[in-house]
Amino acid sequence: TGELRHVLRGHTRRILTVAFHPDGKRLVSASADMTVSIWTIGKQNCDAIPYGHTAEVNCLAVSPDGRTIASGGSDGAIFIWDAKLGKLLYRINAKAPEVFSLVFLPDNVHLFSGGSDGIIHCWNVKSGKELTGSLNAHSGAIRGLSVTTDGMCLVSCGDDCTVRLWEQSKSLTIQKTETVGNIATSWWNQKNL
Repeated sequence: TGELRHVLRGHTRRILTVAFHPDGKRLVSASADMTVSIWTIGKQNCDAIPYGHTAEVNCLAVSPDGRTIASGGSDGAIFIWDAKLGKLLYRINAKAPEVFSLVFLPDNVHLFSGGSDGIIHCWNVKSGKELTGSLNAHSGAIRGLSVTTDGMCLVSCGDDCTVRLWEQSKSLTIQKTETVGNIATSWWNQKNL
């Protein structure tokens, strides 16, 4: 109907991103005020305000099972949060000066990050550790990441005015990649459109 249902207020500076929780009953927002807010749709106040970032929070990702939230900021950090409690699980040094994009794989365990250095990193959110290797994906900052529902393709876009599609190597699994090789050469291959 195009009717406005709710207006949620709570951040003190501009809001940079928002994402639905998979249950469709909650939202997560991130702001230049260095906070992440978890909202229940229909309530006026936020359920949790996790603190931790020391600069604006640029991006969010909610795991497909809804248990984990990842936030990335201009402080070069990725924070992994318990979605129910708003409790910090891990702080990850993202290696990029700024993090602009995050996306979970369908397994709920692996998270891709992209930032100001043009490199895509893959993290295990259960351990907070990076998988071996990275994808030197763009000549400028990475502004967006997305994966297919089966996790077999990753797409990235960036300041170099390109969209790049990466296909998972069919001969390797995530588990083998973590123990064997470099994801840039063995896990993902750039797919020509």
